[in-house]
Amino acid sequence: MSSSGRWLKSFKQYVEYSLFIFFMLIVKKLTPDQCEKVASRLGDVVYDVLKIRRTVVEKNLEGTFPEKEHKEIAGLARKVYRRQALNIIEMLRLPLIEGKDDAMKILEIDGKEFLEKTRYAGKGAVVVSAHFGNWELLGICTGMLVAPMNIVVKHQGNPF
Repeated sequence: MSSSGRWLKSFKQYVEYSLFIFFMLIVKKLTPDQCEKVASRLGDVVYDVLKIRRTVVEKNLEGTFPEKEHKEIAGLARKVYRRQALNIIEMLRLPLIEGKDDAMKILEIDGKEFLEKTRYAGKGAVVVSAHFGNWELLGICTGMLVAPMNIVVKHQGNPF
């Protein structure tokens, strides 16, 4: 890659990072109810206007629910976009979770007793999660409420 190509890529990454920080500062000021409303509207804009991956999402839902009419599939797809927008907003608000009290307001852990038993027995546990919900939020809150944990993640491409 040429030096001008590297500069352009670096500039683009810096702009992405700056927008990320800007939006994080905004959503940190919102109440949880306001976050839900913003996520709903944002999800609708992405679904209706930007249409990012909409065909793929609807096709996957049709394959999962072949008995449903297109109108129902479209409604489910809209909910997927709204939920994903909320996941992003929740991720931007992670710095607001400062301790166990904050974590307990967000997450109820069904397997807490099991995890505590393995910890106090001096044994580890491998927790496997489906691709469902907000993983970042789950990891932070579980780490605060039960025990610190290691999470396997993919390295992000933006160095900022």
